[in-house]
Amino acid sequence: MSVPEAPRQVDGQGYGPVAKSLHWGTVVALVGQFTVGYVMVLGDDDLLPLHVALGATVLALAVARVAWRRTHALPPWAETLSPAERTFTHWNERLLLALLFVIPLSGLSLLVVDDDLLVLHVASHLTFFAALAAHVGLVLKHQLLDRDRLLRRML
Repeated sequence: MSVPEAPRQVDGQGYGPVAKSLHWGTVVALVGQFTVGYVMVLGDDDLLPLHVALGATVLALAVARVAWRRTHALPPWAETLSPAERTFTHWNERLLLALLFVIPLSGLSLLVVDDDLLVLHVASHLTFFAALAAHVGLVLKHQLLDRDRLLRRML
């Protein structure tokens, strides 16, 4: 299966400042969101407004990321990524981005509809963590084993 090609820049090897800010802003919001959510599971319901606000932030960042990706070209693929890694990365990043919508929307639906969607909310978390582990694992492989400095593209 080949990678559907998104428009890519001809020059430049890394992501621009807006893409980096959206990426790392999402990371910070998700760390806060998951931390608050898991503390709530332990019984601190007073954190619900913060949890909802962080969920709305994650959702807003996801919308901004999609808008940015649709209007700005990606940097060229890192030369050291194999064709299989490129295909994997393409689909894994799409999955991660989709989950940035599913997780907060399923969480909000728990408040509005009922607890029947708890299974979807938990399943989306598990899927997210698996995809995130694969994403970080590929970066670490290139950073630590291949030593090709792939991580610098997003720093």
